[in-house]
Amino acid sequence: MIKTILKYSCLAGAASLMASPAFAQEAPAHSVFILNSLLFLMSGFLVMFMACGFCMLEAGLVRAKNTTMQLTKNVALFSLAAIGYYLIGYNLMYPLGTWSVEGVLSGLLPVAAVLEAVGVAPDKVDDISYASTGSDFFFQLMFCAATASIVSGVLAERIKLWPFLLFTFVLTAVIYPLQASWKWGGGFLDSMGFLDFAGSTVVHSVGGWAALAGVLILGPRIGKYKDGRVVPMPGANLPLATLGTFILWMGWFGFNEYQCRCGWWCACRAGTDPDFLRQGRFDNGVKRCACRSCVDYCRTADPDFGRSDINWWRWRRDCGLCGAVPRQNQN
Repeated sequence: MIKTILKYSCLAGAASLMASPAFAQEAPAHSVFILNSLLFLMSGFLVMFMACGFCMLEAGLVRAKNTTMQLTKNVALFSLAAIGYYLIGYNLMYPLGTWSVEGVLSGLLPVAAVLEAVGVAPDKVDDISYASTGSDFFFQLMFCAATASIVSGVLAERIKLWPFLLFTFVLTAVIYPLQASWKWGGGFLDSMGFLDFAGSTVVHSVGGWAALAGVLILGPRIGKYKDGRVVPMPGANLPLATLGTFILWMGWFGFNEYQCRCGWWCACRAGTDPDFLRQGRFDNGVKRCACRSCVDYCRTADPDFGRSDINWWRWRRDCGLCGAVPRQNQN
């Protein structure tokens, strides 16, 4: 028992030392490259697991007859996103200073993503002060697929399979990378000083606008309104949808926070941001926004409706997590 306690105490002490500004400033450039690559992969794993949460949430909230179709859409969109982003999207999103239209359209098209070789020497990597191109590609691909997942949930029970897959390919290969290049690729928005925190605009907003466009074109679900009345369409499996909610909650820490950790580690290494441990403030902020939103629902919605509804709890939790993104950008 004592040996176990001592072992974990040493591990905790080593982790604290690695997180300190002094350690970060003394670390060689290779460690920044390795740790950033590792963090990109770890956060990418969490965001990819969010695809499982989206799938469960959507499948649980549609009617039983549409469950299989919604599951198919979620698997297919992820596959198409990977293909489209590799063939077109990645170089469209990151022109590396090569523009066909300055600050607007990448000049690296049509070229598929070029990733570093396995086991490449330090002097052959694209940027030793950043991270491996492969880990960055994987991380950004997860964001791209998450944008399509937003559309999938909104258009559930409204659109057939093949039109949805066609739109998904266009969204992930062209629309999402193009607008992301305007900020994350160093385009005209970035040069104007535009701020985007962990995808609050590039991912969440664009996914929402794309979904809204689909809703305006397709209209409501067939049978939702009849004779001026709203016809309830309850989900087929609320336990499944609730489990998906918790998975999305956990994946949010990879979506937002690990992106910040990578950036702050680089800043800490360069000596421009010695307060590396302020990451804890953001950790607590994400948790606090989601929990407070649910508590606010208890104070407002329950007296109005006279009952508790798991669906309202779930939506308030999602709104709280989304609200954490712009809120932390102000801190």
